[in-house]
Amino acid sequence: MGRKLTSVYTVLVEGMSSGLAGHELYRFVTDTAMCFHTASVGQPSSPSLNRA
Repeated sequence: MGRKLTSVYTVLVEGMSSGLAGHELYRFVTDTAMCFHTASVGQPSSPSLNRA
């Protein structure tokens, strides 16, 4: 697997092992997996991460 996919998979398994599901699991993965983080502070890497 590619590095990004491996990162997401690893964090996903970790979250599921902790009992997370649904929106809580989604938030855990997007907040934890490094491939969703950008070098510029305050700028989400995906439009789906724009939170009010």
